[in-house]
Amino acid sequence: MSHYNITYDTNNIAESDKKALDDIRNYLGKKKANDIFKAVEKDTTLQSAQQIRNLFAFIAGIQGYPVEAMLRTYRPDLLEKEEKES
Repeated sequence: MSHYNITYDTNNIAESDKKALDDIRNYLGKKKANDIFKAVEKDTTLQSAQQIRNLFAFIAGIQGYPVEAMLRTYRPDLLEKEEKES
């Protein structure tokens, strides 16, 4: 199992988020990644951003910026909830 880091330019969040989502698609395969994105977007049983972070880290081995980009794109409601609770 390999491990590598990708650096994203956080000065341009929109462009970096697009690249991060493309990186997830390249890593998992386009169909599988898009299916996961759709499921996360529609799944009402996922009640926190941390649940999604844990799922991606433990099941897919994806963590950090790409997961945050996915949350900003598909579940901003969970990030807003998290921010309000902190």
